[in-house]
Amino acid sequence: SDEDQTVPPEFFDKLNHEMTYLLGPVAGIVMNDVLDVMRKDKNNFEKKYLASLVDMLTCQIDDPIKQIDFQKSIYKAVKSYLF
Repeated sequence: SDEDQTVPPEFFDKLNHEMTYLLGPVAGIVMNDVLDVMRKDKNNFEKKYLASLVDMLTCQIDDPIKQIDFQKSIYKAVKSYLF
């Protein structure tokens, strides 16, 4: 079904939480900008684009240490949502 191909909304909550922790209040804006660039909507976001999304969000984080922390925590979440 289509639902199997899309990311559950809870994943974006987790993503937003992590981004807010690293970037502060601009996190939501950054996330929306990245989704705009990708021409995607978080309410209908296909799993096959997740890696691109995570990469693009990672690029928005200036600190390389924080980038690694972000990727670790997000890929943990990605695994739990995808498998």
